Order: sequence, then C-alpha cells, then structure tokens
Amino acid sequence: MRKRISASNKIKKYFILICLGILLFMSFNIYFENGFDIFITLLLILMVSIFSSIYLYFDRMKILEYDQNYLFIKEKNNEKKIKLEQIKKFKKTNIEVNDQSIWRIYYTDKHNTEKSIRMRPRFNSEYFNEFKKSVKLRNENLIIE
Repeated sequence: MRKRISASNKIKKYFILICLGILLFMSFNIYFENGFDIFITLLLILMVSIFSSIYLYFDRMKILEYDQNYLFIKEKNNEKKIKLEQIKKFKKTNIEVNDQSIWRIYYTDKHNTEKSIRMRPRFNSEYFNEFKKSVKLRNENLIIE
C-alpha cells in the first residue's frame, strides 16, 4: 500500500488562480472608471508576474509516495520508481513553509547518477518519519542532516 509523504498543493494552486482573476477584475474596473494610468499598469504587470510564478511553482511540485520497497515520484505526466536502497541522504533545508521544513532527498538513479528532490512533508502525518525509518533499515549508510 502506498503512503503519500509530500504535502498536497492543489488548493494553493487554485487559490492563486482565483486571486489572479480577482486582481484582473479589479484592475479592469479601475481602467474603465479612471482611464489609462501608467502606475496601475505597471502594478498590474508586477502582480500578474508574481502570481503566475507562484502558480507555476505549485504546478511543478511533485507528489512523493512510498511503499515497502520503492519511492514513487509523481510528476505531471510520468512517474519515477526508486528503490529505497538507492536513497543516500535526507537533508533539512533552511526553507520553511507554514512552520514546516522543506527536505531534500538525495538518491541515485538507474545510471548511478546522483539526483535530488525537494519535498514538504504532509501536515500532522507520521508517514515521513516512517519513511525515514524504513529507508534507514534498507540502507545503513543513510545520512540524515
């Protein structure tokens, strides 16, 4: 049975889209009431670019699940399968979102190339701690920082 260890970002992604829509609606109201204003135009361009980049960030986030033997990395169009023995290191980064740390997981792929992935553990879930313990059982050389 697969257990999801990464947090879901779907709600945040759609919240950003709703905020962007409200921002565009408000700016068009200002345009029709006051006419063209360069300051409002620049502010609108800045806000659209900020909200768009945040949306793209949440849209690219991967979902991490694991079972007894594998770590599954679900992307938008495909899924990677990594043996737990191939995971080499867990590192807690300095980035925090809502008092939750972002972790970086280092692993080797089929071609012995070291890769890493960032993830934010699910809120109030013990699955991430269970995942670290099960990886530690499979790989005694695991480094947790």
